[in-house]
Amino acid sequence: MRCPQCDVDLTDLENEDEHVYVCPDGHGTWSDGSQLNALLLRHTLPGLDSIGGRADPDAETGTCRQCGVSLTRLEQSGRREDLYFETCEDCGFVWVNPEDEAPAADFKAAQGGLVAFFKRFSGSAGGAKKR
Repeated sequence: MRCPQCDVDLTDLENEDEHVYVCPDGHGTWSDGSQLNALLLRHTLPGLDSIGGRADPDAETGTCRQCGVSLTRLEQSGRREDLYFETCEDCGFVWVNPEDEAPAADFKAAQGGLVAFFKRFSGSAGGAKKR
């Protein structure tokens, strides 16, 4: 699979049957929407359908490397910082820009980065809770 931002091969970080793909150049993390939903729910965060945000139809976005369609940007604003992620409306994959420039080194780190991002995006307070 290729990065929707810079078109380099993504690094597949896997754990059994779960996959998270990271851009080796630090441009973001790509995740299957159903796996991401399960991860968010395990950390007592809202799922993607109820996490909030608004679509920005005018935003320049990447292209889904699964489907070849333009991604849809979902923004959360009104806080100290503007956050966004991009999603493919056809296959459900989600693209999250990195919190820092260094790509995640392993599966757990990539998942932790996704949880941290969506915790901030949803406005949840405190540390991530694991079941």
